[in-house]
Amino acid sequence: MVTTNDDQMAARLRNLRAFGYDRGLGERKIPGIYDVVALGHNFRMSEVHAAVGIGQLEQLDGFLEARARNTKILRDAFAPLKNAITFPVERGPAKSAFYCVNIVLQSDSGIDRNDLIERLNAAGVGTSVHYPMPVPLMLYYRKKYGYKDGDFPVAEWISSQAISLPVGPHVSADDAHFIGETVTRLLAEMN
Repeated sequence: MVTTNDDQMAARLRNLRAFGYDRGLGERKIPGIYDVVALGHNFRMSEVHAAVGIGQLEQLDGFLEARARNTKILRDAFAPLKNAITFPVERGPAKSAFYCVNIVLQSDSGIDRNDLIERLNAAGVGTSVHYPMPVPLMLYYRKKYGYKDGDFPVAEWISSQAISLPVGPHVSADDAHFIGETVTRLLAEMN
């Protein structure tokens, strides 16, 4: 789903989502008469997808509240850590969507990120890595633009040391406390 307040952008997106047609269904004087004016795609939702989307939107406020609650629980648990950092949830006009909480191990912590992930998973804490390498260092971008290791040192540090932890609405407050306590305990054991 895309939202915009730019009429030209909205028209362009509508065009791209439906094979590059020059007219939408309601704009055609004769049904089925149109031209293709740009390379487009078939990104139109089915009625089932739309119904699910509407149902999800009706729950959005509750989902966001649960995500914000879980994020606060984890950030509070991680605040005293010396061997890992978390990112701020607000900076200027930008505000987190609370998709997940990332902890980033300090370079000098001596803790192996992948070992910590394995221990967290064994303890029942789900994890992910966002991203395994900086996007510009993924093969496509390396080939297309000639980027190489060392071109993005901060992004390279974050991608090699970050662990993403769940905060979604499926995570209860008790689950979030468990995640925070488990991460904190394992980091202390590994230090």
